[in-house]
Amino acid sequence: STVLLVVGTFVFGRDVFSYARTWGESVREAVKSEVPIEFQVQRAREMVEKIVPDIRECMHLIAEQQVDLEYRVKEIELRGEEMARQKQAILTLRADLENGEGPYKYASRTYTSKQVKRDLSLRFDRFQSADESLSRDRQILAAREKTLRANEDKLDTLLASKKELEVKIEELDARVKTIQAAQTASELVFDDSRL
Repeated sequence: STVLLVVGTFVFGRDVFSYARTWGESVREAVKSEVPIEFQVQRAREMVEKIVPDIRECMHLIAEQQVDLEYRVKEIELRGEEMARQKQAILTLRADLENGEGPYKYASRTYTSKQVKRDLSLRFDRFQSADESLSRDRQILAAREKTLRANEDKLDTLLASKKELEVKIEELDARVKTIQAAQTASELVFDDSRL
């Protein structure tokens, strides 16, 4: 092969690779044109049959992901609303502490300034922990939404490939029928002896 490369480079110069590529393409096209149309039709039908299970599996996966995302979105919204309520309660306690010395009355019970400060500290720690957890869950939700979009794109590609193959099958079937009609017409012999 090295000898061929050297001889080819000597004869064709820098164009040797272009000639080799063109020759390879023409050989591929020549082989392709020799494959019977019926075989091409059968091959295309088998490819469609192989795509169909992938399409079904992808549709099933997308449906599961959509249900999961819908549930997660609602859960995150509810947790967000709860976080907003907790934040408001924390801000109210903090404002109360800044405005007076106490005692403080909440839900018909009385609390000292020290008790309110302790409660505020505990609430704030819980709020921060819940906020971090909610933030992580929002990131997970975003990642799952991205995965869903990727699967939807994959489904679109599979459906387009299936449609393309079905069109090719129709075209090949039409060619087969045209060839068969031409063969039948050429086999007919017209008897003109009585004329």
